[in-house]
Amino acid sequence: MAIIRKSPVLSEDTSALYTSGMEVAKLFVGLGNPGQKYASNRHNAGFMCLDRMVEMYETPWQDKRDFKSHFAQIEIGGIRLIMLKPQTYVNLSGEAVLKVAQFYKLIPENIHVIYDEVRLPFGTIEVLAGQQTFGHNGLKSIAGLIEGEMKLIRFGIGPKRPEQIALTDFVLADFTAEEAVKLPGLTREVCSIIGEASGGDLPNGRRSVA
Repeated sequence: MAIIRKSPVLSEDTSALYTSGMEVAKLFVGLGNPGQKYASNRHNAGFMCLDRMVEMYETPWQDKRDFKSHFAQIEIGGIRLIMLKPQTYVNLSGEAVLKVAQFYKLIPENIHVIYDEVRLPFGTIEVLAGQQTFGHNGLKSIAGLIEGEMKLIRFGIGPKRPEQIALTDFVLADFTAEEAVKLPGLTREVCSIIGEASGGDLPNGRRSVA
């Protein structure tokens, strides 16, 4: 079942990247593939979460070609939260993350990556600090260019069913109709986690959403 969602609103690549008065920036990278054909795939869970966050704060996406990304900024409590959807395809996500990290002089601890995790059951979200990649090609790309422990926001999409299906085919398939009903609650929970990050370091932990 395809999930129908509005296309993101994109503004011209002209708005300022700095906002006076804001403190240190925190980066939230959603992993996914660009293009409508991939929009409802499990592999695009990271994109879906950031689209929800940007929609909640009524902030348009900017097409930042120098960052190879769609880019948005949100302020919470004087903290600049940067939303980033790399347009490089998942396997090259590190190229976009490195460009933004260098521009803002971000330390790894302030980089958060939201991605689909087949090792976690659907309905589970886990925050975890570390350099692990768990076999995810998007994380491998980022870890290959960013040295240090980042925060991972792991969006459960497992278990893989049917078991004999190739992993690539599974992650590039759309969420089922039953899963699609629960997606709004899950993306909302990730938005809540992003908001919590504005108040300090996110603790490791696992959450289940009914």
